[in-house]
Amino acid sequence: FIDYPHPALRELCHKLAGLGVSLVIGHHPHVIQGMERIGDCLIAYSLGNFIFDGKLMDFKTERSEQSLMFEIEFRKENIAAYRVVPIVINSDSQPEVARDRTEQEIMRRFEKISNELVLGMSNKLYQKQAEELWPKINIAVNLDIIRNQGLVAFLRRIPRIKRSYITLTVKYGVRWIKGLFCGEGGRCKP
Repeated sequence: FIDYPHPALRELCHKLAGLGVSLVIGHHPHVIQGMERIGDCLIAYSLGNFIFDGKLMDFKTERSEQSLMFEIEFRKENIAAYRVVPIVINSDSQPEVARDRTEQEIMRRFEKISNELVLGMSNKLYQKQAEELWPKINIAVNLDIIRNQGLVAFLRRIPRIKRSYITLTVKYGVRWIKGLFCGEGGRCKP
């Protein structure tokens, strides 16, 4: 659900571009991520969800119902041209070409993220979003496991949860509790 590719993934894609790859299309984060050109290589880090039943997700955002489709024309050795087509997932979990305001909104966000990649801002922005989203996602997923599979299933899962996710979740919980007692800024008055 993070708008920016993981720094290690971005590094790998740059290496692939250096090896002569013409096109890299990533997937998995459930949201659109940016795109960049490295030499003759076009890298689209994530096109979002194209066909996906959001009702099955433990966690989702409005952005997880947005997607992109690329029309790409290849030459013998590289990409001759490409066009980005914004897509939305309708209430029946089917892709539709986005129109009007939704189309403009998707393209503005995609272009903003892509520009931030080119300007070298993505690693910091990735980390900032990860710190905000990972705790929320982990809480939602683990509550769903407890609800549907029981407390024992959750307890068995604890050793597999990354320590960094637990740390971020605890920090998020502390901020949330401070916000309850100390107001929005989280700064309690003596």
